[in-house]
Amino acid sequence: MTRRINQKLAQKRKQNDQHEVEKEVKKARKTETVPTPTVTSSLVVEQLVGGSTVALSALGSLARCGAGGGEGDPPDEMDEFFAGGGQASHVLHMLDTNQEKNKANDVAAVFNTVEAVVTRVVRGREKLGDRSMEVAIELVKRVNADYGKEIVLLLSGTNTAYQAKSVLRMLTAMVTLGSAQAREVLLKVNWEHDNWDTLSKRSSKKDPPDVRTCFIHFLLAFLFEPSPLVLKDFFSFKTRLASLFPGLMQDQAETVMLVLETLRCKVLENHAVNKTQKMKVFGSHNIKPLLALLKWTGPKKGEDVEINEEEKDAVQESVTAFLKVLLGSTKQVVVFPTLLLVRVTRNSIPWPERWSSLWPSPGSLCRSLV
Repeated sequence: MTRRINQKLAQKRKQNDQHEVEKEVKKARKTETVPTPTVTSSLVVEQLVGGSTVALSALGSLARCGAGGGEGDPPDEMDEFFAGGGQASHVLHMLDTNQEKNKANDVAAVFNTVEAVVTRVVRGREKLGDRSMEVAIELVKRVNADYGKEIVLLLSGTNTAYQAKSVLRMLTAMVTLGSAQAREVLLKVNWEHDNWDTLSKRSSKKDPPDVRTCFIHFLLAFLFEPSPLVLKDFFSFKTRLASLFPGLMQDQAETVMLVLETLRCKVLENHAVNKTQKMKVFGSHNIKPLLALLKWTGPKKGEDVEINEEEKDAVQESVTAFLKVLLGSTKQVVVFPTLLLVRVTRNSIPWPERWSSLWPSPGSLCRSLV
């Protein structure tokens, strides 16, 4: 008995020692000085490591440069940042060195800058040079390793749309950087946190795109990545892709078509996605809101406002193409509903005769399920 107690005490001391080591490592990281750049420093880099007021101003300037860097665009602060030896540590300096709890808006400001830097590298790596890719990769590693808690906290329904969108846009940019970074996001993000559950419902007409649209873009970014490993990881985590379906009825036409075309081309017709993974997304409980899109209504604008007929026709065409593959393609082996499900869902929605061709014949359905 005494031996067992001693073993437990020794194990507890070991855990406490490990915890103390982790605290010291994090403390050392926050107090370490920013390394001297190998290239002549610039004003924006010096501002990033200055006081919080100056640093926030510099972060804002960089965040506004994400869309620049085109052929005819003049040099801006982002060019100055990389030319002046800008590093990931410069961008994160304000958060790293703050001894108090970081404010949500300050974290969002840094995340917006991370998004801008990574996006700029994705779009103009050739112009910025190879070092820019190293900086972007380091940002992905550092943010996911050190600020995972802040990532999920800013997604809370009690946080502002600005703060939630800063997270989603930053993560989307990270995914587009490459398959290794997409997998890093998938593996490091806490998908089990409840804060992800409300994102698909956070629609708003103010300051578009809204949180829901940013969430849609984030999830679809993984599907555009052709790596089979990324797709395998994506479908193994609780990404909540199917949570997007019910809200599509009130989404903008371009958003609905983007979702359906991506699901058709990158999931249904993609041989790298197996049948089990497809059924996980398009199970019987998820099909009904997709079928309902044949009667797409669009955003709620008022009782007397009519739907744009051109948009309505475009959405209907996209829905039809999607459903033909989902429910009628034996070649792609994605016909999942049983005859009972077909009968139930068909009777629950008013079906014009011209849509009857969407449904597979009993013979083709049975053959596909064998």
